[in-house]
Amino acid sequence: MDVLGLKIAEVGAGINQLLSKIKLLENENRILKKELEAIQNQNHQYVVKMKEMEEENELLIIAKRINNDQETTDIKERIDELVREIDQCISLLSET
Repeated sequence: MDVLGLKIAEVGAGINQLLSKIKLLENENRILKKELEAIQNQNHQYVVKMKEMEEENELLIIAKRINNDQETTDIKERIDELVREIDQCISLLSET
């Protein structure tokens, strides 16, 4: 075989190696794209869950404020009731 034939054979072998490498890289790229898609889906689910939890937290904060306001109102009513009772006692004591 002459030098030109050897060079053509080397180039052909190199091309075959490159084609094999391209197939491997394409396969790896497909796998990585699937992994990326799965991670993006999982991330989206986490974002949705986080938003739901933030909304729930806001509702709990509002509910707590309402509860505290109700407790404050209940306490004020109880104090008013006690003051009326004390006034009645003082009034009864004043009459005697």
